[in-house]
Amino acid sequence: VAEASPRRNLLRVAQQGEVEEFGAAFPSLRGALDEAVAELEEAVRCLNRIIEEVGPGSDMARHAQHVQTLKLPKCVQAQVFGVLRGKSANARDAVCGADVLVVEALSALARTMRSVCEG
Repeated sequence: VAEASPRRNLLRVAQQGEVEEFGAAFPSLRGALDEAVAELEEAVRCLNRIIEEVGPGSDMARHAQHVQTLKLPKCVQAQVFGVLRGKSANARDAVCGADVLVVEALSALARTMRSVCEG
């Protein structure tokens, strides 16, 4: 738990697109920063796969029913619907604009629900 806060801070740096600047200023953290970027990318891929699984269209009732069958955490559901409703342009925008806990939730899903997150 003690390492969660520094890791979350690095995830925020990755979400904000400040990896190069931060890495240049703190070269000793480059390895941990690369891990944060990899986790962010994993979260984006997972959200993309979930959105593909739910499918296109504007039938939000059908989408809601499908999302419920996947038993996704509420924070992930919010990101799925944010993209489907056009509040976020795409999965990357949704993940980068979300709380870091969403990145963690999507990364956990990618590890535990491979059938959904890997297509």
